[in-house]
Amino acid sequence: MKKMMLFAVLSVMSMTFGEVLWEVKTIRDFENRRPLAAREDGSYLTKTMCWAVSKKMFPADAKNRYRISCDIRAVSDKAAQAVIRVGVTSRDVKKRPAVVSGVMPFKGTETEVVAPVAKTDKVIMVKNASQWKNFAARIVYDADPTGQMRDIPNFDFVSGRPVKYTQKGDVWEITLNRPANVELAAGTVIRQHLDARNAIFSNAKKISKEWKNYEFVIQPGLTMNGTTSNKLFPGVAFISPMLTLPAEVEIRNFKFEVVE
Repeated sequence: MKKMMLFAVLSVMSMTFGEVLWEVKTIRDFENRRPLAAREDGSYLTKTMCWAVSKKMFPADAKNRYRISCDIRAVSDKAAQAVIRVGVTSRDVKKRPAVVSGVMPFKGTETEVVAPVAKTDKVIMVKNASQWKNFAARIVYDADPTGQMRDIPNFDFVSGRPVKYTQKGDVWEITLNRPANVELAAGTVIRQHLDARNAIFSNAKKISKEWKNYEFVIQPGLTMNGTTSNKLFPGVAFISPMLTLPAEVEIRNFKFEVVE
């Protein structure tokens, strides 16, 4: 009977805590450790506002659910008024940033490039930009010309962000805030996407001067409108646990695990 009870307890613990894949043991476990200072008690203090990201990238398995968790407390009144976010940075199979913009298109904005674009160009000439929105946006290329968005997720971004759309005769000019940094042939189909975050993370969470545990669980899925923040959308091949933090907070027990 005791053995059965012990087995039941261990099973519940396994389902609750899952398999720990990574846990901070030293400041060298962080990709960007300059904004952090190691404390004698094993915690880490943020010296500036920063993203605390694992140096290690993990293959993302579409069958898994993952949990990122950390204990956090503010060490100043100013920090106690701030917020944090918990999540993962995401990359595609080529280890390029798999940003949420890749799955947030503006439907009906597909248009065709009418003149070749060089990497240094800051203007893209297209057939029609009348449906383009005055939002913070990105441009993807090699988009599905049928409007069925069969290319989603699409992480093929033009580097510059569009800032102005001007009709000139039979064509439209899309002006970028910086060079395209990609070559596009005439006939390439481009589309406007919302300019969104380059990580999958929680909504803002308030902190205090007391230690408190924060966690975020992500799972496979796809949201086309950005209303759900915990989806490990198609095209994500690698992930790294991360926190966005204000200055003057301490963190400890930062870990990443598979949830059964």
